[in-house]
Amino acid sequence: MKKSLFFLAVIISVFIFSACESHVSEFEGNKNVKNSNIQPSNETKVYNDNNMEEDVEEITEYITHENNPLLKLACEGKVDGIDFGIGSYSGEIVEKWGMPDRCDNYMGGAYLAYDDKDVTFLTNTPMYDGKMEYADVVWIVIWGDSREIYNVRIGMTFEEIEEVLGRPSSKETPYENEESELYGGKWTITYDTGKYLLEFVADEENGPVDVAYLFKK
Repeated sequence: MKKSLFFLAVIISVFIFSACESHVSEFEGNKNVKNSNIQPSNETKVYNDNNMEEDVEEITEYITHENNPLLKLACEGKVDGIDFGIGSYSGEIVEKWGMPDRCDNYMGGAYLAYDDKDVTFLTNTPMYDGKMEYADVVWIVIWGDSREIYNVRIGMTFEEIEEVLGRPSSKETPYENEESELYGGKWTITYDTGKYLLEFVADEENGPVDVAYLFKK
């Protein structure tokens, strides 16, 4: 399942950007919730890089999380501990937080990266001639070891996240993500919160998550 977005998917492997004047490189969570919508899953066969067959959990019914209390902020386009959400004006961010540590164009819009807050905002308007034009935020990117959001933290595995937030709406393999500039070669799980999608990304199916994205459908 692939979502429709303002820009077709923001940001990574690990979202660590380069400086404002230079080019973009890549960017760089307790209590269980019982979700009555959780469905059993099947297994499907995929092949890894060594052409070895392996079992991968397949989600058989699409689940939405509008009523998940732990994802209340995500349903509103917001992230724990961040003053600004989807739709915020980047000029207000700069006015309150100061100029970003890094900024540049990425996938059709200008990003503002704040290293001390482990967050990057992507807007819907690109920079021209190195000059930032303030615009609305359409993606929020969260990284950083042990950064906590929605009662889970960056660095947990998909399984650990599911134990807290419940079964995700979808799970994508590197094969399914291979055409994506953002997710190529990565595993992703997605929580559909109604108007917004929350995605966690990892290099390996059972490995730690290194980044999370929140964006409008």
